[in-house]
Parts: sequence; C-alpha cells; structure tokens
Amino acid sequence: MSEEKSDIRDRRIEYLITAVAIGLSLFQIYTSIFGTLLGYKQRIIHLTAILILTYLLYDRRGKGRKKKCSLTALLITLILIASISYIFANYSTIALRIGNPNTVDLIIGVIYIILVLEGTRRTVGWPLVIITGVFLVYCLAGPYIPGMLGHRGVSMKRLIDHMFMTTEGIFGAPLGTSATSIAIFVIFGAFLEVTHGGDMFIDIAVALTGKKAGGPAKAAVISSALMETISGSSIANVVSTGTFTIPLMKKSGYSKEFAGAVEAVASTGGQIMPPVMGAAAFLMIDYTRQPYSDIMIAAIFPAVIYFLSVYVSVHLEAKKCNLSGIEEKADIKKMMRDRGHLLLPLFIILGLLITGATPMKSAVWGIISLVALAMARRTTRFHPASIFSALKTAAIGLIPVAIACASAGIVSGIISLTVVGLKLASYIEIIANGNLFLALILTMLACVILGMGLPTVATYVVLITIVGPVLTNMGVPVLAAHLFVFYFGVVADITPPVALAAYAAAGISGGNSFKTGITATGIAAGGFLVPYVFAAAPQMLLHVGNGIIAGILTALPVFATAFMGVIMLNAAVIGYLLKSCRVCERVLLASGALALIYPGAITDVIGLICLTIISGIQWFTLKRKD
Repeated sequence: MSEEKSDIRDRRIEYLITAVAIGLSLFQIYTSIFGTLLGYKQRIIHLTAILILTYLLYDRRGKGRKKKCSLTALLITLILIASISYIFANYSTIALRIGNPNTVDLIIGVIYIILVLEGTRRTVGWPLVIITGVFLVYCLAGPYIPGMLGHRGVSMKRLIDHMFMTTEGIFGAPLGTSATSIAIFVIFGAFLEVTHGGDMFIDIAVALTGKKAGGPAKAAVISSALMETISGSSIANVVSTGTFTIPLMKKSGYSKEFAGAVEAVASTGGQIMPPVMGAAAFLMIDYTRQPYSDIMIAAIFPAVIYFLSVYVSVHLEAKKCNLSGIEEKADIKKMMRDRGHLLLPLFIILGLLITGATPMKSAVWGIISLVALAMARRTTRFHPASIFSALKTAAIGLIPVAIACASAGIVSGIISLTVVGLKLASYIEIIANGNLFLALILTMLACVILGMGLPTVATYVVLITIVGPVLTNMGVPVLAAHLFVFYFGVVADITPPVALAAYAAAGISGGNSFKTGITATGIAAGGFLVPYVFAAAPQMLLHVGNGIIAGILTALPVFATAFMGVIMLNAAVIGYLLKSCRVCERVLLASGALALIYPGAITDVIGLICLTIISGIQWFTLKRKD
C-alpha cells in the first residue's frame, strides 16, 4: 500500500513538473507575441518557475534528475509560490520601499539569494558558486580589505535590497535576457528537435564531406556549425551531434582524443556563429545599446574564419595520417525533397533579424513557421502531443542558463555596488601601460581563467564589466571589445584544466578527458588569433559608415591575410602543410602566422614570404620524389 501511495505521489510530482515547465514556455511565447511585463515582474516569474523546476528535478549532488522528489523540494516550491504571491499582491507598495525594505522583504530576499546559489551549485557546479560567494564576502568585508581594493563596505540590509528589490542584482540584465530572448530561442531549438530538423544538418554535412579525406571530422565541423546556429549551447551540441559524428571519426582512423576534440571545438565555435549565436550574445543588446542585427553581422567574418580554421586543422590531420572518408552514400536530393522545407524557418529568423525585428519576434515566427511547415508534409508530420513535449523539454533545458544568469546578476550587481570593476580595470591599465596588445593578452587570460567551468554568460558579464572600459579607453570600438570578451569566454569551454565541452566529448569518444582538452586547444589555435585581428582591425566586423558593400570590400583584405595566417598556424601546430614539417619549418610557419595576423603592409609581406618559402620548399621536395 505504501509503495502504491509513493507511486501516486511521484505521478503527481511529475504532473506538477510538467505543468510548471509547459506553463513557463507558454508564458515566454505569450510575452514574446504580446509584449513583456514590467522588467521586474517578467524576471521574477521566469526565475521562480526555474527555481521550482530546479529543486523538483535536480538532486543535492547535482548529478541530474532525481529518481524521487523529496519533501524538501515540495516545501521549497510552496515557499516560492507564497513569496511570488506576496510580491504581486503588494507590488505597488514594495516598489515604494526600494532602499528601505521591511522585514518580510528582507526574508524573501535572503530566500531567493540562497536558493539561487544552491540552484547554481546543483545545475552549473561549484566554480560559479565560489566566485559569487567571494564577491558577496568582498561586498560585506570592504572596510577590512587593505589597499586599493578596499571600500567602505555595504550593510546586509542594503546588499539584500540591491540584490533582490532592484533590477541591478539577481533580476539584472543577464536574467532579463534569459527571460526574453534566450528563453524563446531555447523553445525554438526544442521544436526543431521534435521535427527532427536538426538531424538534417548532420545528414547534409555527411553528404557533402563524408567521402573526402577525414570526411567524418569535416562533417562534424559543418553539422556543429549548422546546429549551433539555432542551439547556442556547446555541451548540448556535443551531446546531440557528437553521438553520431564521433563514432564515425573513430571508425575512419582518428584517435579517440582527436575525434572528441574536433567535436568539442566545432560545437563550441557555434556560439559565435550567426544568426542565433550563444546566450551571451543577446546580452550585448543591453550592454552595447546596438541592435542584434549589427551584432550578428559583425560576428560573420570572425565565425567564418574560426570554422575554416577548424576545417583546415581536420584536413591537415587527415592528410598527415593518410585517413580516408566513409563509404556510406547519402542521397542529398531525396533528403532535401523530403525535409528541405525545415530549413526555411532558419532563413525566416535570419531575414527578420537583419531587417530589424527583435530576437523574440523573430524566434516566435520561426517556431510558428517550423510547426506549420512540418505539419504540412507527411514526411515531417508529428503527433500534436509532441508540442507539449517540446514545451516541457525547452523549459527544463533552460534551467542551467537561467540559473547562471541569476548568479551572474549577483556578481554584476556587486561590481556596480562597490565599483570594484573600476579598481580592477585600473590595475590592468597600470600593467598594460598603454600597450593595447598587452591589454588584450591580459583580457584573454582573464576570460580563459574565469571561464574555466563557468557558463559563457557569467564570464561575459563579469569580464565586460571589468575590462570592457579598459579596451574601449585604448581605442578599441565598443562592439569589438564586447566580441573580444565574448569570444574568449566561449573558447574557455575547450581550454584545460576545466574544459566542459571537451570533457563531454571525451565521455562519448572514450578518450582521456585532459588529453582531449589539450588536443582541442591545438585544433582551435588558429581561431584563438581571430579576436586579436578584429580588435586591432575593426573593419573586419563590417561596421563602417558607407554601407554593407563598402564594409565587405574594406574587410576582405583583412579577412584574407588573417585566414592565411590561421592556415599557417594550424600547419605549424599539426606539423603538416603539403607534407610533414620539420621543426624549423614549423617555427617559420608560426612566425609568419603571427606576422599575418598583425595588421600592416610590412607584416603582411613578411608573413607571405614565410608561407611562400615553406610551401615552395615542400612543393619542390614532393616533385623531386615523384
């Protein structure tokens, strides 16, 4: 009888989870169509639903979904429902008490802060919790900190008020972006999964590259780039495309570590691939005050170079190891005939973004068109009940991102409350001493170190607040500075010792996690130079006053020299250009690559001379052997 009662309770809990998840997704769709609520209201509804799902689904060890829901989780759910009911019932008076909260306000504020931190630990991990905790301690302990970083301190009452009752803390810009743009694109991704539109990307990539040297690895690069245009999550992409591409790479002769590394690098790079990019890209709308269409256009050339760099690395490794393609033949004409119409929603989103529509409106029309097109043809038709499954999946998939945004908001709020960002920026300026290149290196190191184990959103928010002004003060355009920080926040997912995307790929490939991370860093080496190019030569970002055509013509020379530099660096890392390279050839290739990356006529000539010498020597050597 007790087991029967337990089963009934578990089913009721499952109904509750389903109701909250579907309700959250419907709320996001509704506000995307008819307009969002006031900032605070929109965000607290979003976060409360996310916290309820977090504690109903994730266990104390943070190992994923629980087998059974605890009474503690149900109690937390009731507390959250009571808290948000109190806030909405007394919203007008609470708004007047900002700066002077009463006891109930403070209690609810403490509850939300604690639940956000514990939810972060369960869903994202300890690193972000520790960093957030350090900032909280710093905020309270300011008077006891000696030197330049010390401050007058903040009372507990003021801290809770700032973190909970304003839109500068938990409910700041990061959570605001999660509650609008990010959420609706996650829902779009869930619907793409239901319609199996994502599978088509893999099939197209295999059809285009499968038979070429190293075909499966090239397919991984292309399919990940396509998937990430609508996914924006490195680890999710590794898991979705990697389960297919990694076994194919191993079958064609790549090592476990290289196969996992290729998938990790390609999946991570998708966060910088327009039109959707990663979640942090949407934050740039608020931080830069520029339309998303400008951000998307600016990211095109850097993203293309990144993926070309990975593609070249894969090709050179295949040639070096004499790896062949796969024998399976894909009928791309039949594929496009049966499922090609599912690509149209992506072009609809892209067109709307370019013409100035908001990301939310664009994604809504993408969802509507995707469902309509899928249901219109028998080859892609799905059961209507799958719509509810997609809504539930989307809300659950949103949990780690939204929780990370809430924690990032705490950090960002403390930076604004204590002006520690200005102080740290001063240190960087003192060390750089006016040298832009040194400032860029310090920024890169900060992004990579802070990004170890942190979501890109958190890395971007913290770093752009601290070092963004440093770069702009040195003459780097605002958008270039933001993309620089964003770029290295993204690639932190593949840089050891904590390379989450690489570790996820290693779990599929069966390879050593650390070696996979090291290999991934080597494969992406050429791409690591791209942000330096557009920071020093912003014309690559296509933002000039004479129109897009003039912008492209201005950017093409920079693009061409940067791409050649990336090829040379990849060849130096892999040890193969036209044939295997000797040590002296690899050194010369790396030197030429750095020269080409640095904008300027003299450095371009030096780089091209290095490339001509090495390729000429290798070409004559091969001809002599023939």
